[in-house]
Amino acid sequence: MYWQQERGLSATAAGLLGAPAGLVVGTTMRIAARRVDRVAPRLLIAAGCATGALGIGLPAWQTGTPGAAPWRIVVAGMVMGVGAGMTLMPTMTAASRELPADRRAGASTALSINAQPAASAGTALLSVLLGAAGPDPAGFRLAYAVAAALLALALPAALRLPGGRRGRARPPVSPPSAP
Repeated sequence: MYWQQERGLSATAAGLLGAPAGLVVGTTMRIAARRVDRVAPRLLIAAGCATGALGIGLPAWQTGTPGAAPWRIVVAGMVMGVGAGMTLMPTMTAASRELPADRRAGASTALSINAQPAASAGTALLSVLLGAAGPDPAGFRLAYAVAAALLALALPAALRLPGGRRGRARPPVSPPSAP
């Protein structure tokens, strides 16, 4: 919407300016998927939340700035894409890695189903904010700032995730003692 309403670009041009962010998400997801067994998922997820919040927050400072170069907003989208890529795959892996193999497919489906309402609610919230503030630079700045703040709120939860990596020995759990 920003590219079309604020900058007056066509839908095709707006889509092309958003393409680098999508490419970065895909590339980063592949890298993060390889690292999730070597690095504690909570570290990847926390770093992804922080990077994503930075990437979403950067346009809050740039939109509406006279003479702001389009490449700055494209690069901010790419930074957000790095954060998304670092968050998506490690989150799914951390949530399902301890499950028995026969339950992983169902867990993956349940995680995806649960993610949809959250994404929809976030999109609706930002749409309401943008509609209330108006599709001018101030409205876009507010929407970007709120989105960055919401993502930053996920950082403490990410840091509380289990820190283990696959293949690390865990101490055995002893059965409860009889009274």
